[in-house]
Amino acid sequence: MRTFLIALLLSLPAIGAKAALFITNNTNCSVTVTIYAHDQNHSVCGLESGSLQLAAGESAAFNNVATLNTTLPGWQNGQMATTAGGTAVWGWDGAFVTNGSTLWAQIGRTGSCFPIPVLATPNACGTSSVTTAWHVVGGNAFLDII
Repeated sequence: MRTFLIALLLSLPAIGAKAALFITNNTNCSVTVTIYAHDQNHSVCGLESGSLQLAAGESAAFNNVATLNTTLPGWQNGQMATTAGGTAVWGWDGAFVTNGSTLWAQIGRTGSCFPIPVLATPNACGTSSVTTAWHVVGGNAFLDII
């Protein structure tokens, strides 16, 4: 509940942006996240990021898909995203979350390459289970790793 309230409060000023991505790692483990998105030049999940490393308790935020053109982890294979056409044309699709070696979750929005919005993985962080959740609030996407 605390995570949801924080996400909601963070989203209020960004609702006008209509497409930010917020990632929070609320576990005691480091995680590796690969982000998937689309734009007018790339189909659903056609954009794949490099590996984003988040230590326990860390978070990351990206304003729009073009942010990864110049911000780490960047898009793989030299791809460049565009925000042309607005949010009706581009957006965040999902994520691949691991602890660096073991797959925890492939999650995302309905209609994406990973259309499961919430997934619990037993013993993902030592003996602790991890729940990975993808939420969309006001057009913004939230990836919560709990």
